[in-house]
Amino acid sequence: MNLPIDFFRDEVRCGFYIPTAMKQAWAAELYVLEQIDRICRKYDITYFADWGTILGAVRHGGYIPWDDDLDICMKREDYVKFRQVADEELPPEFAIHDYERKEDHWLFCARVVSRNQICFEEEHLNKYHNFPYIASVDIFVKDYLYRDPEQEKKRCDEIMKILAVADGIVEGRLVGESRRQRLQELGECYHTDFSALSENRQIGVALYRLAERQMARVPESESDAIEQIFPWGLKGAKGLPKEYYDHAIRLPFEHTTIPVQGYYHQILRNRYGDYLQIHKVWNGHNYPFYERQKENLQRVANFKLPEFTFDLEMLRENQKECAGERSFREVAAEYADEILCMQQEVISALQRNDIESAGKILPECQQLAIDLGTLTEQVKGEEHPSCVVVVHALENYCEAVYHLYELLQGEREIGKVSAKSDDVESMQADKETDEAISQLNQTFHQVQQQVKKQILDREEILFLTTGPTQWKSLEAFYEQEKSQENVDIIVLPLPVMFKDVYGHLLGTEEEIEAATQRNAYSAELNAGAWWEYDLAMHQPERIYIQDPYDGENPCLSIPPQFYSEKLQKYAKEVIYVPAFTTGEFTSEDYCDYYNMKHYVTKPAVIRADRIILSSEQMKQVYVQKLTEFAGADTKAIWEKKIQVVCENGDSEQTTEQSTGSKKGILYCIGANELLENRGILLEKVEQRMQVFAENQDKICVTVLLYPADCDQWQQAETDVTEGLVALLSEYGVKSWCHFCDWEYVELDWLAEQNDAYYGSATPITTLFRNRKKPVMISDYTVE
Repeated sequence: MNLPIDFFRDEVRCGFYIPTAMKQAWAAELYVLEQIDRICRKYDITYFADWGTILGAVRHGGYIPWDDDLDICMKREDYVKFRQVADEELPPEFAIHDYERKEDHWLFCARVVSRNQICFEEEHLNKYHNFPYIASVDIFVKDYLYRDPEQEKKRCDEIMKILAVADGIVEGRLVGESRRQRLQELGECYHTDFSALSENRQIGVALYRLAERQMARVPESESDAIEQIFPWGLKGAKGLPKEYYDHAIRLPFEHTTIPVQGYYHQILRNRYGDYLQIHKVWNGHNYPFYERQKENLQRVANFKLPEFTFDLEMLRENQKECAGERSFREVAAEYADEILCMQQEVISALQRNDIESAGKILPECQQLAIDLGTLTEQVKGEEHPSCVVVVHALENYCEAVYHLYELLQGEREIGKVSAKSDDVESMQADKETDEAISQLNQTFHQVQQQVKKQILDREEILFLTTGPTQWKSLEAFYEQEKSQENVDIIVLPLPVMFKDVYGHLLGTEEEIEAATQRNAYSAELNAGAWWEYDLAMHQPERIYIQDPYDGENPCLSIPPQFYSEKLQKYAKEVIYVPAFTTGEFTSEDYCDYYNMKHYVTKPAVIRADRIILSSEQMKQVYVQKLTEFAGADTKAIWEKKIQVVCENGDSEQTTEQSTGSKKGILYCIGANELLENRGILLEKVEQRMQVFAENQDKICVTVLLYPADCDQWQQAETDVTEGLVALLSEYGVKSWCHFCDWEYVELDWLAEQNDAYYGSATPITTLFRNRKKPVMISDYTVE
């Protein structure tokens, strides 16, 4: 699966921080899903997203931010077809785990895994974006239920009895005569001979097969409902109408699509109630799934697995003095001093009437001035205001030097003809020389003034940003620094690129340069080219950074010359500003707190002289996490380093709307409406469009279909789809209404540009709710 690099970047969704490490896991799972999907398409096998995956698809357009697994389901007949071809069709390194093939997998679901072992081979890591752990997709099986509740209860009781015997034998609790008797009873009841089996596991597998046959024994023709028998059917779940699983609609899921049941709104409402309400619920399994794999690996490894650890020398106050490289300011000051010394030698030589010596020194003064001007242009940039002023002063000085040099050459010629001091021509030359010396002193004084004002007394502030979206967190600090006097501000967009297992950036020079996205920034910033920036020469006063990792990101990197370890050497102060603001949480919020290990206890945060956060609550959580990481005696360090700039709770976001005084309404119709409300859909849509038309002086309506792929609509219900398109086309020519193809528009932009949301449940509803904008889900039961 060819996922873009932006997929792997850290981001915050619904206030929850998702680090690159989790994106790696998601990508690995999506690759497993891609292989399952390929097989299902080839053999006409239907599958659906299930559990958190269907909720994520509908509510988030991908994973639930705090989820880490992929769940799908199949009806029994599709599952059987899949298992018949999967071993042959899956990549050779893949495996399927179930109760027959995997020890201690006593479940009635299959787990398709990327391989059986953690793998650090280079080929594997390159394929999985440096993710060595086992990724998987769970497949749950749906079976038909009896129409008669008593029959269903009898079937479930039978299954539970079979499983009780199986588990008792496997766990060693059922032995001897009791075991023989139970097996004999089951054998007689189900016409199965267990006598040839001796090992407990063999018997357990045979009994699980028997239980699974009972789960599958109800034909579709004798059923109205469908359910996952283990464990929910056994617990009395009544199932869902079987027609809910007749049609699959592919919805966007991260950077791919995933099939969901056509009645997905009804399914989710049945399962979760108001499923659009965000609740970060810990669902019982270890988060993230790869952490347990890592722990198991460490237990058997004869070496400590590499990981970033704290060292006091990372703190500036504990760093050893090292031979510093000269900065531009230091070099410029040396140039100015050297020119002054030579100029003084020129004056001294002239006072001795040593014209020859003065004539030899002047070209050296001019060359130093030229070199200083060239260096200033290289460091500051030819068009930089400070550079223009300094270079102009240096040019005037060079002209004065050259003028004096010519005069001295003339005096030497005069001296060869006549040595009389009262010679008229000689007196005139002396006067011109005195004036030239005065001009030389004046222009050099201007050079001194401008070098001091434009170079020595100016502070350089460097902003290192990792993307236009990430830049937003630095904008306020940029504006604040820009308001100061005598500062030069440089903004360098850094590329974020994939790296190989050795840490080298992947991509051509052109690709790396393009990754800076310099054209996406405001022209006012005058974003510079990172590859032209010499840290040792510039040695800025302050550097603002937002990438926490240095080289610790598991699959991405910025250019290593901008790691915080290097920045510490050349800047008086390094300031870390997180690229994103999370929601408020404490150490009790397990998933949030766990993920801090990926973006808080990292080199740039540790090495920064200041850490800027937006709330006192988050400062306390940062201090707790960093103290746990670095040791109890470091708590005071973090309390001092971390500063709260502004405490901004969940303040409402307001944006200027393109509709002027009218309110923008986003009206979304989901494909689930075709099936769930097929008899009344067109009538209801017509009524709503008429209401919009009656209020066209107050509102401007944007209509979109979700998903945008019309084939999905046609496959679900052709006739209603054609009627809906015809109906909406009548309104598409109205000035107050227009249609939007969301595939070509950023969903965030839609949420920004509109004041309220109406219609079906889609991931856009979450974006509106995050902005505290009104959301109303259409209810077809209301007249």
